[in-house]
Amino acid sequence: MRGLRTVLGVGAVAICLGLCGGGVQRAAAEAPSATAWWSALGAPGGQVPAPPDVQSGDLLVEGVGGQLSPPAAPQPPVPPPAPVPAPPAPPAPPAPPPPTAPLPAPPVSAGGAPPGALAVAALSFPVADGAQVGTLTLAIGGLKPPAVGIIACPVTAGFRPVENGPLTDVPPFDCSTHDTAILAADGSSISFAHLGAMVRAGSLRVVLLPGAADRVVLTRPGPAALAVIPAPPAPPDDIAPVPPPAPAPAPEPPPVTAPVTAPVTAAPPAVPRRHHRAAPQASAVPPAPGPLRTAPRVILVATLAAIAAAALVLGRPATTAGSRGFHRFARERTGPAPRV
Repeated sequence: MRGLRTVLGVGAVAICLGLCGGGVQRAAAEAPSATAWWSALGAPGGQVPAPPDVQSGDLLVEGVGGQLSPPAAPQPPVPPPAPVPAPPAPPAPPAPPPPTAPLPAPPVSAGGAPPGALAVAALSFPVADGAQVGTLTLAIGGLKPPAVGIIACPVTAGFRPVENGPLTDVPPFDCSTHDTAILAADGSSISFAHLGAMVRAGSLRVVLLPGAADRVVLTRPGPAALAVIPAPPAPPDDIAPVPPPAPAPAPEPPPVTAPVTAPVTAAPPAVPRRHHRAAPQASAVPPAPGPLRTAPRVILVATLAAIAAAALVLGRPATTAGSRGFHRFARERTGPAPRV
């Protein structure tokens, strides 16, 4: 059971890292697309050889207090003198030199090196749309300086790659926005951490100006010289944000109709009132009998008399057989009886 729980936990962590890792932008690196350096002993097209300690692809940045040529080779050691009974105490170690200060560079230069500079370098990097520029790190070759006063300023015009060109070919620059180099603790490199504001038109082009006592040889910048955070990828089509629905059209106002007024008709003429006499109420006394009211009684009496006469006749005995008629109207039958 414990092993199953461990496997499930590791699987859940792996799934979470896989799902969450897609939203993290990993920092990339960029190599310079062009480099150049110019010196007081340079010539157009770099026809003058570089100093011995500057290799092909390296950059040289030097101030007026530095040495334009590399230091002389050390002399062979001199054998120590014979020991003496009481040797003097060793001298105290020399104090470290104070940090060098950058040269007073003009805020805006139309071209050429600033006063006091004996060697100036420049670099150009492409920057994609939406990408963020990180730290520029340049390794130091040869002697490690105890301090540096190099500053980076944005270049306002393009430049051609060259090695040991003349100082008059230094491109224009604007030092109103600049960044000061930071020397590594072991003296092996310098870095510039605030170059994002110097990006112009999809590229980062900077010129490196020396301090008063600087002489720094920068080795050929590699593909990891400039840290760049790429722009976030566009979301896929299946999770693209749904556009908001179009606003419903405003309801049309109801048509304005003129109020309907009832036609004015003339009132009918007044009808004068007529006074009707009240109908006389029927009297409870029946009217006197007249000839029309006595006729039904006469008919009734005649009908009752006829019924009584018929009853009287039918109540007498019938006549003998062979006679004709009734009672006093009866007579003897002569001949055969009629067929019924």
